[in-house]
Amino acid sequence: MFFTAAGSTFDIGDLRANWAARQVSAADFSSEVWVPVEGVSSLGRISGEWQTEETASPDADDPDNPQMPTVLKSARPAKTMQVVAAMVAGDVGQMAMLAAEGIVHPVTFRLTAADGSVLRFVALVLGADHVFDEAANVMSWSFSLKLQSNILREAS
Repeated sequence: MFFTAAGSTFDIGDLRANWAARQVSAADFSSEVWVPVEGVSSLGRISGEWQTEETASPDADDPDNPQMPTVLKSARPAKTMQVVAAMVAGDVGQMAMLAAEGIVHPVTFRLTAADGSVLRFVALVLGADHVFDEAANVMSWSFSLKLQSNILREAS
């Protein structure tokens, strides 16, 4: 089975003052007031690759051919997400995203796929960039998120 991004919705929830990054459960989202972010055209990707360390010692028997390095996973940074939304004047969800970008506290987010499955997480809004790429394209916001929790997944 595969899932499509078309038909998905993206909502912003409540502020999490004094939040410490941690694992979340459904109970953490039980009293949320969700506000839809209108005009979303790209949900980007949620990504965060491990940082690595490479170690290699010269081969005493064959100093002209360097040894293949051993790569070790060392630390996993917080995951990031990029959300692009066409600028919609007066949209309460976009105004909430802009407000969240201006504060130091994370907020909750909910992504509902077209099939009804739901992803919920806590993230900081690190940036709200204006996107004015090509003259024929729609002026948009590009919101940069840094996750401060795991992603809670619920099937439809």
